[in-house]
Amino acid sequence: MFWNIDNERDERKTQFIENIKIRKCHDLLSPLSDKLLAWDHGEISPDEVISAALHAGKTGTTIISDFKKRPEVILAGIAMDENKYLTAIGDTGISVRQANVTDVFSDAIICPVPEDGSMRTGTALVIRGEAGDEVEEELKTGIKENAQGVITTTSGRLATGKIIHVLTGGQGAVTEKRLIESISEALRMAEELGSETLAIPGFFPEAAGLNREVCASAILKALRAHEAENVQKAILADPDEDTMKAWIDILEKMDEEE
Repeated sequence: MFWNIDNERDERKTQFIENIKIRKCHDLLSPLSDKLLAWDHGEISPDEVISAALHAGKTGTTIISDFKKRPEVILAGIAMDENKYLTAIGDTGISVRQANVTDVFSDAIICPVPEDGSMRTGTALVIRGEAGDEVEEELKTGIKENAQGVITTTSGRLATGKIIHVLTGGQGAVTEKRLIESISEALRMAEELGSETLAIPGFFPEAAGLNREVCASAILKALRAHEAENVQKAILADPDEDTMKAWIDILEKMDEEE
């Protein structure tokens, strides 16, 4: 059983890294493609095309070299580049990144969604866009069958293990206490799934009626109260800079208190 779990996790790591390599390849070659098209239309000189090709070749050589490394080394390098703050809460390592939860390797993603299960805004929209519409369909079926605060689905095309959806309610329906309880329930679900690494977004503005600082505080309070067994690392990931700063401000104060 443990071999199967490890093998499945290694396969997801490989898929996650391959997705990054494809994205880097696209980002590298798209400008060159644009230059070639412009040259074909007589809009730029051959020298500009050659310069772009040389840049692509040099950068591409570095990318090829970087991605020949072992998956653990590649992921560690990404973490070194992207982590904005590192600490620990109890036995759980905490890192803060300015990124989408889909941009980090994890065993489970916590996703805030409205009570109808629609994944049309915020973090949920990003996840649905990369995981596929079937995740939203699975979520809505799960809500109909068991309308609890936390629903787990498969991850579709994403390289994560599971998606743990937290129902955030309607306008004015969320309090800090309720949000802490919901995130705590999601953490317990992650333990049941055997997840080692979690990706957690900022829950703002999905948690209607709460500002980003309260949401950030609620997440950290839930992590502080949680007794981790399987969960070894929580990656707090959100593209919003102010959310990232809110996490860091609270974590710095927590570290000073210890």
